[in-house]
Amino acid sequence: MDYITIFLVVGITYSVIGNAVIYFIVKNKGIETKFIWTGTPGYLHKILVNHPETFGKGMRIFSLSTIIVFVFVMLAGITFSGVQHNA
Repeated sequence: MDYITIFLVVGITYSVIGNAVIYFIVKNKGIETKFIWTGTPGYLHKILVNHPETFGKGMRIFSLSTIIVFVFVMLAGITFSGVQHNA
């Protein structure tokens, strides 16, 4: 297994599990969410930002880190798969 594959697997796992953890914490605090949007990058982060009194800065940073890792994984996946965008 090469380093790129390891990066992709770890990054995707971190993003998905991180989002699931954030979702369950948000639900346990009683904040209403739309389940269909919970997997969308940024949706749960927006909820955390809209409720600063309920969620601390660390939670918002963790949520933002899952988004950043997701973006890097997607960019790396596109770059190393040979897919090119022709405008």
